[in-house]
Formats: sequence, C-alpha cells, structure tokens
Amino acid sequence: MKKSYIIFGLLSILILGICSYRYLKYPIKTIATKHAAILSHNIQRNTIVAPAIIDAPSDVMHITTLQPGIIKQIHVKTGQIVTRGQALFDLEHAIVKNNLNMQKIGLKQAQNQLFFQQKTLTHAITQLHRLQSLDRRAVSQNSLQEKIYAVKINKVQLQQAQHNLNLAKAHLHDAVLIFNQYTTTAPKDGIVLQINAHVNEFITPSQPIILLADAKKILVRVSIDERDIQYFNPKATAYITSIEDNSLKIPIKFIGSDRYIINQERLNSRVQEALYYFERSKYPQLVAGQQFDAKLFIRRPA
Repeated sequence: MKKSYIIFGLLSILILGICSYRYLKYPIKTIATKHAAILSHNIQRNTIVAPAIIDAPSDVMHITTLQPGIIKQIHVKTGQIVTRGQALFDLEHAIVKNNLNMQKIGLKQAQNQLFFQQKTLTHAITQLHRLQSLDRRAVSQNSLQEKIYAVKINKVQLQQAQHNLNLAKAHLHDAVLIFNQYTTTAPKDGIVLQINAHVNEFITPSQPIILLADAKKILVRVSIDERDIQYFNPKATAYITSIEDNSLKIPIKFIGSDRYIINQERLNSRVQEALYYFERSKYPQLVAGQQFDAKLFIRRPA
C-alpha cells in the first residue's frame, strides 16, 4: 500500500514538472517570436521610428544677465529675428549711470591737473635756464638751488598727475564695463524663441531670460533606442511627421550624434541622441519644444 502511494507521488511530481516546464517555456518563446517579428517588420518597412523634439532646451542658447537687477525695458518679442550685438533688455541702471558720470568727471579733473603740472614744470625749467644764463656774480647760489629744487618737485608732481590720469582712465573703463552689463545684447544672430521675464521683475545672473535659436535652422533631436542603433544609417533619408497631423512630412538632414542617455521610461535601456535640422523659413508655424515622430531609413543587416 505504501509503495502505491510512493509511486503515485512520484508520478504526480513528474507530471507537474513537465507541465511547469512547458508553461514557462511557452511565454519565453512567444516573447522572442514577437520581438523577432517586430524586428522583421521594421526591416521590411526599412525604417526606424523614434521620438523627436525641435529646438530642445539643450540645443538653444540661454541668455542670462551678468548683473542682478530689475528689468527696465525689453527690446524684443518672441519670434523676432535679432542680430549680433542688438540690445535684448535693459536693467534699472540709475546708480551705475551716476557712478559712470562721476568717473567721467574724475577723468576730466585728472586731465586738467596733468595739463597744469605740465605748464608748471615748463615754467620752472624756463626760470632755471634764465638764471643759469646770467652771470654767476649776478645770481645767488640760493636762488639757483631753489629753482633746481622747484624743477625736481614739479617733475615728481607731473609723474603723480600722470599716474592719477591713468588711474582715472582705469576707473572709467571699469565703470563703462559695469554700465554695459546692465544692457544685455544678442551674442549671435538668431531668433527669439521664448522670453521668461517681464518689465519690473527682479532677475539674477543664473536665471535664463531669453531662449535664442539659430535663425535659419531648426534643430531636431532624435532619440534612437540602443537596440536600433545597429540599423541606424546617418547618410540615409530621414524625415519627421507630426503626431497631430499625419499629412505633415518634413525632410531632415543629419548633423551628428550626441551622447547616450538613460531612457526615463525604461531605466535598463539607453537611447542614442542624434541631431538633425531643417530650414526654419519653410515651416515658420512650428513651435520650440514641439514633439514629432522621426522616421529614419535603416541599414540592411548583413
């Protein structure tokens, strides 16, 4: 009787093991089959579909200010084309302007003082030469020594005046630099994508006030899954389509590959970022940060 129970138990364990093996093996095969089917489908379509974003924050220039302060005036608006050196916005600069005016006055005073010392030295030298040209019996030695000493003193004072003039020029130069920092200008030609402040708002140097992009090109950042990199062909034709408008099809040109980043949706995978571009003038209605689907023709596997 015990042997019958033992045999029945062994048979039950064997049957359970076979069923478990088949059950665990089936989904693995199914997943592998589905993945292979997807890859096969992609190869047949000859394209990689990847998310893309235009004028991403990492691809545009963030314009900040060198000085903290309150915005007095904004000279540009969103969508405006600007040239290098064009004023973008001003900060309240009453104090620094007053300091600039004081340094200009100080420079003028230093120039006048230098001119006065030059004339004084010239006069002292003339007096000395006149005494030296007279008969020694007609000029006392004390008077001659006094004139010699006066010339020496005037030369020292002239050097001091020249030093004060150089110092005044340096102070004025610094004042001009500081004053100019209260007006932020465009560092290059471009288009204003975004303005993140308004008049009478206090801003700091670490705060991006204006986003400036290339005026002629719209940059496209494409995130390619690392599993598709082996099929990626930078020289192949590529285009983007709108998620909302399937009829929109924009050809894009490859610039270069950027860094690998961790996929936020799947932490165990990475994406390779590739940079493309297209002409801004052909699609002026597009907005920075807009998302698209990028379709890239792939490299055939060997």
